[in-house]
Amino acid sequence: MEFFDPNTHQIPLEQIRELIDRYIPLEMCRCYGLIPLSKDDGSPPSILVGMMNPDDLEALDRLNRQLKAQGLAVRRIAIASEHYQQLMREFLDENTPHQPVQSIRFDLDSDLDAIARLEVRVDETDPDLGASLQDAGSASIVGTVNTILAKALQEGVSDIHVEPQAEQLRIRFRKDGVLSQVFPPLPRQIIPGVVSRFKIMAGLDIAERRCPQVGRIRRLFQDRKFDLRVSTLPNRFGEKIVVRLQEYAANPLRLEQVMQKAETRELVKTLLQHNSGLILVSGHSYVGGRNTLYAMLAECDAEEKVFVLWKT
Repeated sequence: MEFFDPNTHQIPLEQIRELIDRYIPLEMCRCYGLIPLSKDDGSPPSILVGMMNPDDLEALDRLNRQLKAQGLAVRRIAIASEHYQQLMREFLDENTPHQPVQSIRFDLDSDLDAIARLEVRVDETDPDLGASLQDAGSASIVGTVNTILAKALQEGVSDIHVEPQAEQLRIRFRKDGVLSQVFPPLPRQIIPGVVSRFKIMAGLDIAERRCPQVGRIRRLFQDRKFDLRVSTLPNRFGEKIVVRLQEYAANPLRLEQVMQKAETRELVKTLLQHNSGLILVSGHSYVGGRNTLYAMLAECDAEEKVFVLWKT
């Protein structure tokens, strides 16, 4: 099977946008890790779809049913995860209105220079708690963690994944449902210090390394309030940290901001006017289900109705 090569396959974002708007919804692209690349008007007409897993039978079945209804066939091309994520980021960035924010310079060089001089032992079964606490308070560790948080808040990510590895510390951000590595691998010496720093900020017990913990950090960033939910999970090389970022929004999103297709918005608005019935909103995690529900509630007349939210 042919593989997508960004050097030879130059795909305009306008072309991808048109294909997503007309043929394959963005929600399906996110759900199955695929993206439409081009349309062939031959006989029969077909859509070339980049797929991270071209052998996904469920995705193929959905695609075939989606396109067959429009008189189109499916042509597959394998696409590497990094190329798929890059295309999706470019598409989403171009189609998402951005508020002007102050540019921040993210430079870990000075912090890493100081970190390189730390002598933190990470291969012991029970590392010294005093050393971890001291490392967590060092300027280099504090600067590194602050840089990670500031970059995540500025880029509007939903989650930060701090993942200890055998030889390094990996930092990944989740944005629009897509995980990507935004920093180069960090040295393994800083793992205890970085983990302890996050736990201290969230009010967690740094002495507890064998059980998961959950805490919260509240921060003000560029005059916007954020609630950061910090979860720890012990693993083979330390403790994994997941930080969920949630902004305190003064006003909920509108349907126009979460639904791109005008016909879909009008259909939902019509359904919301009914006095009885059931509207089911479903999908994978991190694809905007919560924002969709709040946008639908904002569309309703709150003065005449009472709403009950029940999350399962």
